[in-house]
Amino acid sequence: MKNEIQKASKKGQEVLKKYNSFHGYTLEQLRYQRAMVTMQKELCKARVLTDIDSLKSSATGKSEGKGSKIALAGTVASTLFRGLNYLDYISLGLSAFGMGRKIFGLFGGKKKK
Repeated sequence: MKNEIQKASKKGQEVLKKYNSFHGYTLEQLRYQRAMVTMQKELCKARVLTDIDSLKSSATGKSEGKGSKIALAGTVASTLFRGLNYLDYISLGLSAFGMGRKIFGLFGGKKKK
């Protein structure tokens, strides 16, 4: 009977040596990584807030002195749908179809013969 457990190749042993030589991060490295992640979160939050403000100002027409909530909703919806891919459209369509079927089922009721 042949032994199915084979010895690791030289390449595998080199990889294992790399992983075995890692003894963890220093406290300074962990603090640096945490600070970087916090900074990235704050930058993303600021970017989202400025995008929302620009959407509101363009949709409400603050520069022209006119606007409506419908225009704001349309602008926000077009911005959201611009970033979707085909699978997102399919899943939105299926969920909308299911909700519509349930709503129309409530109004239709059971028909008596």
